[in-house]
Amino acid sequence: MNTWPKFSKNHLYRLYSYFSFVIKMGSAIIRALRIIALTVWLITSLLGILIFNNLTRVKWDFPTEQQSYGDTWISFNVTLRYDGYVFDISFTLKISLLDANNDTLAHDEKHVILEPGDHLVLPFNITVSDIRDVKWKKVSIIIYQIIGNVKIIGIDLETQQPAWEG
Repeated sequence: MNTWPKFSKNHLYRLYSYFSFVIKMGSAIIRALRIIALTVWLITSLLGILIFNNLTRVKWDFPTEQQSYGDTWISFNVTLRYDGYVFDISFTLKISLLDANNDTLAHDEKHVILEPGDHLVLPFNITVSDIRDVKWKKVSIIIYQIIGNVKIIGIDLETQQPAWEG
């Protein structure tokens, strides 16, 4: 006894049509997913390029002609300029005055959020017990790209130099 079902040509054609439809739909879905993936990749790449370009467009300067100091204080201005595009930048600058053992005598810190095209002058006033104890100055700069009130990616720079030249 043969228990195998008998298929007519019509049944086989229907089965073939159904599977070919499934295969075509599968390849269409794969094609759509590929297009979506390439679009997401392109957008994130362009956004990354824009963010890193913005991070390189922050400039700061410590004009030495604007420094003044007395026996127990030092005062100076720092100029900031942000020539980036579209997104804001979070900029934190911390100046520390150190003694010969690298212990912090005093520090001042400023935090600003810069919009594209901003130009600011930040005044720093630091008081110490005796200005002659200051041997080193340490500058810490933290820059973050802000998109929608969220810090995305940033740079943290720190340098230490002798406090007095010459």
